[in-house]
Amino acid sequence: MQRSEYVVCGNLRLPRGSALRIDDGREMNVCPWTGSLWITQERENRDVILEAGQWFRIEREGLTLVQALEDSAVALTSPHEDASAKSIQVVRTGTVVPKRPYQPLPDWRSTAAALKAKFTNLRAEILGVLVRLG
Repeated sequence: MQRSEYVVCGNLRLPRGSALRIDDGREMNVCPWTGSLWITQERENRDVILEAGQWFRIEREGLTLVQALEDSAVALTSPHEDASAKSIQVVRTGTVVPKRPYQPLPDWRSTAAALKAKFTNLRAEILGVLVRLG
């Protein structure tokens, strides 16, 4: 049985020495298009070195660090359409402020319920104005 993968970040550029910090990214797939990467996972004694064209599936919850051993371009995919990681941050060489190339979307049901409530309140206000004018 073949497994579907969803693109989280398709072509993330990491200069040499830059790092990805992936929080709770279990089952995400890391694949360098170019360059090479060093990967270490929280509570795991084994580190992984990937060369261009190879891939690695994150096996654990918790923190996963991915560091570019040379200038690299990285793809991140997930078998989960909705959520792939709690957060992903990029810390580029020579900077201290991380960037977030990925932020999980909020649950669409709660977003839809909030929008429905706001629309209902707005509709009631408009009807109240029309009754007063009318």
